[in-house]
Amino acid sequence: MSNTKNELRALVVDDDSQIARLIAATLSQLGISDITIVNDGAQALARVEPVQQPFSFVVCDWMMPNMDGLGFLERFRNIHPDTPFVMLTAKTDASAFNKAKRLGANYFLMKPLAPDDLKMRLKAVIDVACAS
Repeated sequence: MSNTKNELRALVVDDDSQIARLIAATLSQLGISDITIVNDGAQALARVEPVQQPFSFVVCDWMMPNMDGLGFLERFRNIHPDTPFVMLTAKTDASAFNKAKRLGANYFLMKPLAPDDLKMRLKAVIDVACAS
């Protein structure tokens, strides 16, 4: 079963409202209209646990208050094991990447975000979400 872009639901999780707006604007440019923005992992978890219509993919910052991206990712994977998950990070050490990979991150975006790179990588995630 495949989805069209206008059927996809995106969850953006970032405590930096400027970055969250940049990601949402980029997703809109790429044809995604159903975008939910929250500013930490605890709020994100509250949005994914009771949801009847699951999100098609998640773009999540690593470092946030209340519940960081890794904590959210681990809990999210217990509920939605196959949903594409993009981790935003400024971390560059291999052990951090390996831990996020083990927990189920599918893609990584490095901060600071370059608009062209962001658009290209999000397009690839959207393509995967459309195919599933």
